[in-house]
Amino acid sequence: LPDGKQQYFMRLRSRGGQCIPVNEAAAQLSKECGCSMVARKDSRSLINGEFTTYSFVEDVNFKVLYGAAKITKDKESVSGDNYMCTMEDTGQFFMCLSDGMGSGLEACQESEMVVDLLEEFVDAGFTGETAAKMVNSALVLQGKNGHFSTVDICVMDLYSGMGHFLKAGAATTFIKRNNWVEAISSTSLGLGLVQQIDFETTTKKLYDGDFLIMVTDGVLDALPLDRQEEVMKEIILQTRGNAPKELGRGILERVLGYSEYRAVDDMTVLVAGIWKK
Repeated sequence: LPDGKQQYFMRLRSRGGQCIPVNEAAAQLSKECGCSMVARKDSRSLINGEFTTYSFVEDVNFKVLYGAAKITKDKESVSGDNYMCTMEDTGQFFMCLSDGMGSGLEACQESEMVVDLLEEFVDAGFTGETAAKMVNSALVLQGKNGHFSTVDICVMDLYSGMGHFLKAGAATTFIKRNNWVEAISSTSLGLGLVQQIDFETTTKKLYDGDFLIMVTDGVLDALPLDRQEEVMKEIILQTRGNAPKELGRGILERVLGYSEYRAVDDMTVLVAGIWKK
């Protein structure tokens, strides 16, 4: 392939009426070509007696697990926050968190539309930034009287461990590494306000055991106004949890303690952990 990685297409069938897991063929191919190969996720899982074409690609170097914790604003039945995480065959892990303007059903519908469109464009092969620009244009054309949605995107390359961040009106994102936390902030506008939007983009190297933590505005707004990021860093460091969902729940519980366990806005904590395979 152009990036130097190997890809194989093979027509395979089994003999003697057996069904063989495609993973066994991938293991044999790995021995032959000297690197770990896996079947693409759109390939069939079994090899039977009929010739079928299977596709094999180099396995990624990292794996990702994710989880979310969320709570709806008091007296609202629906959260205005939506998120999406998906793994692409290119070895890219795409995660997105969107916060619709206001709260309730309308905010939910707006952020849900943003997330759904982003997923469709990414699945079609567009980059995260191009997909976000196309979604922004669609929202502007709808002309919803100044309504907008924030969008927080991270695309992780699971071969290299590089994380590409794109933010439009989104709250600060945090990276936890051992006893250290880094903040990635943004001052850009949300989607749907102006036709030509300037996204703030950042690239960070992610390492084995890192946690990526995305939050919506409602989470940070519950913390002391003059030191929201500093308090959030302290909360992340003090929260124990080896699983992303467990870590997200612990963070949300500690944040709620600052607002007498009342949610004055929709709150969502989306956590992804990256580990060496």
